[in-house]
Amino acid sequence: MTASSVALVLTYFYPSLEIALVFLALSIALSRIVLGMHFLSDVLAGIVLGVALGCCALTTYASLGFL
Repeated sequence: MTASSVALVLTYFYPSLEIALVFLALSIALSRIVLGMHFLSDVLAGIVLGVALGCCALTTYASLGFL
């Protein structure tokens, strides 16, 4: 969840790093499954929640005039 949220926010500020950030976030997600720490459904839910939180953070900071 954290990796996908951070990747989304950093991609907003550094669009040239989008491919690398998404690759890193997906690598972390896949490693959680491969190592047996989480099920696929857990990882997918974490990605969805991370993207939602990243969007909320960007929207909140934009509405407050920080962006």
